[in-house]
Amino acid sequence: MPDHPPVRRALSASAIGLLLALVALFAWQLANRDNNAFRDALRAGKTPEAPAFTLPRLDHAGTISRQSLAGHAAVLNFWASWCPPCADEAPDLNALSIRYEAQGVRFVGVDFNDAVDEARAFAKRHDVPYALVHDTRGVRQAFGVTGPPETYVLDGTGHAVVHIEGPVDAPLLEPYLRVAIARSGGAAPLDPATPIGGGKLSSMSGTPLLIAFVTPNCGDCGALLQRATALRGHARVIALSESGVVQGAAADPPDTTGRGGGATQRALGVTAFPALLAIDGRGRLVAALSGLPAAATVRAAVRRAGAA
Repeated sequence: MPDHPPVRRALSASAIGLLLALVALFAWQLANRDNNAFRDALRAGKTPEAPAFTLPRLDHAGTISRQSLAGHAAVLNFWASWCPPCADEAPDLNALSIRYEAQGVRFVGVDFNDAVDEARAFAKRHDVPYALVHDTRGVRQAFGVTGPPETYVLDGTGHAVVHIEGPVDAPLLEPYLRVAIARSGGAAPLDPATPIGGGKLSSMSGTPLLIAFVTPNCGDCGALLQRATALRGHARVIALSESGVVQGAAADPPDTTGRGGGATQRALGVTAFPALLAIDGRGRLVAALSGLPAAATVRAAVRRAGAA
């Protein structure tokens, strides 16, 4: 067999070049992983407004922008055709997009670092029913995305509800969809088996609920409890504490799904403390407030819960 040293040298140089490029990409990701104001504000328990974007569609002609999602809860799933976990999560994302379409939730798959033809082949292979766009404008950097898959849930005002790194499934994502729907002015039906402080939602049907989530050493938690308990005559008020004893609150039983935190906290999509949720007598989440809302906002949430 003839020897071709120049060919071998060229191939070796290409391999080394590819390796160096991958090392550079990894270094860039490490350097920028903790340098994104939007993502970091969400990690700190705030509800930041998502970056604006306009991207070309993969599935149809035209574009999709953040503005076009206004008024709707939305799921932005960052993915790529070469990503095995993206294929793993596809069935649950497909099913949720169909299930929540009637609730006005918009799913958008944001393909990045990918060939358009490969992305379209992936969508066809997995029968993706929701809108797909291709990121050619650095949107994933604006969102602080470092590698697929990553998912953001936004409410109807464009503010973030949660950021999930890694693949999602229905039990993980669905609670945050309900929070986004409630924050968008909708009413999200809850599973009657949803754990509520050691009981189940089904045992509390017919009664408006106001659920306060607090933790020890939380500056605003005491004030939130006062505002919630002042409305006991208008709703059943349940106060749950996480990570320690809080006067006036019962302990939220531990979550058993392996995600940590409290069972009710996880089941209802609470990501930061304090938080206040309102559930109407039909078992629908109608308000999801974070931080210390004004007393008038709390009263409005109770009125929504009592209007069913």
